[in-house]
Amino acid sequence: LLARRTILVLSLGVISLATITLWVARNQLATTSLSAYLRSKGIPSDIVVENLQLDTALIRNLSLGSKTKPNLIAKNVRIKWRIDSKSRVVIIEQILIEDVKLHAAITSDGKLDLGAISPLLKTTPGPKRSVLKSVRLSNVTVLLDTPQGQASARLMAWGGEAEGWKGRADVTPPNSIILKSAGDASSFVPIRLGFAIQQIPRQSINVGPALSIGFAFLPSGQSLTYQDYSIARLSGNIAGRILIKDNDEMRLDTRRGTLRADRFVGNNIEATGLNATTMPLFWTHGTPWQTKGWGNFGVTGTLDRLKLANPNLALGATRFRLSAARAQSGRIQVNYQGDVQDVSGS
Repeated sequence: LLARRTILVLSLGVISLATITLWVARNQLATTSLSAYLRSKGIPSDIVVENLQLDTALIRNLSLGSKTKPNLIAKNVRIKWRIDSKSRVVIIEQILIEDVKLHAAITSDGKLDLGAISPLLKTTPGPKRSVLKSVRLSNVTVLLDTPQGQASARLMAWGGEAEGWKGRADVTPPNSIILKSAGDASSFVPIRLGFAIQQIPRQSINVGPALSIGFAFLPSGQSLTYQDYSIARLSGNIAGRILIKDNDEMRLDTRRGTLRADRFVGNNIEATGLNATTMPLFWTHGTPWQTKGWGNFGVTGTLDRLKLANPNLALGATRFRLSAARAQSGRIQVNYQGDVQDVSGS
């Protein structure tokens, strides 16, 4: 009997010691396990789990991607979760991600490339094993390589699986798009952009599921150029929604908006003192949009002066109304009305 008690005590002691050892080493074990999981997905990583508790975790200095050019760096990641007692689904109550740098690219065919972190965005078939309720990202820097050069943005975002995502970003376009007379990228004031992203289920629309992206474009005096077109001191407010369906069809709707610019140059046209009100726009297109796009738009406004290079013509103060529509058949209709104070030219 004494031997049995001794064996029991020793067994409990060994189990307790092993439990304590595992608990003390939990951070290192979690770091190793998470690194192995990411490696199995083909994602190089550098990660430190600093404090793992029964329902919370603190991760510091997370880096995903190559050591020389990582796609994602996050200084602090705080996670809080619980396990549903009935379904055994992991409920991730909150994720706070601070001081983030994301490096992505737009390919020559217009697709978004997230590099090494792309596998994390792929959905897996079967029942969901986790639910993400709330995420908040703060102090995020995005670097985006494009065919025109590198663009950047500072943003904050918040949301979850149920309500979607909202946020705001201050965007600096590639240096090649910044009008040279307005200075270089270091003196460029970023353009404010608001956004809201939500996944729409199949039963809510004709073809689904779809991704809904709401946006508000809020320039405040920036000057931009693209190829042969340039616009100086652009300001205003354009808001709307982009709906991207699974069949690659995209629909764009905008609300009534305003645009102002000191000067616009492009395609043998130079306009100064532009004040415009955009009518609600509707546009739908598939791939390629040049042959499948259809919709309509309209704009009214005034110009201080309009110059045409061919024919050589100059118009004084002008009030205009322009509307255009393209039918699904490809037929295009354009209507223009204007009121000009004086005309000169040869």
